[in-house]
Amino acid sequence: RAFLKAKGISYVEKDIEKDPGAAAELQRKAAKAGVKATGVPVFDVGGAILPGFDKAKLEALLRQG
Repeated sequence: RAFLKAKGISYVEKDIEKDPGAAAELQRKAAKAGVKATGVPVFDVGGAILPGFDKAKLEALLRQG
């Protein structure tokens, strides 16, 4: 959250432990992308799924999107 806020990037946060619909959405998107999304956080940047916080990869995806 702090990283996104510091960059001025708007985002939607979903709690997959409390929202079954969000959990199902994440599993669908992860399966389609061929990615395992078993932990948190998981980022969806323009349809690209990035599990975990990897600053360099996240910045690259944000530049593309």
